[in-house]
Amino acid sequence: MRILVFAAVGIATAVVGALSWTVAGSPGANQSNAATEPDRKTYDTTGGQEMRPRWNTNRGKADGKESN
Repeated sequence: MRILVFAAVGIATAVVGALSWTVAGSPGANQSNAATEPDRKTYDTTGGQEMRPRWNTNRGKADGKESN
């Protein structure tokens, strides 16, 4: 009885693996998903906030110590 259960689990695992491999590898799946996705938003990134480095601001307990 135990061998029969192990065989059934092994066969079921092989079938599920084969089906998922086949469905994931089909080229038609990617095209159908692309048709249903909405267009991505574009954001204006020009003229944003000036970026400044964080070092030499002496914030926190460890900043400015020689052990850093």
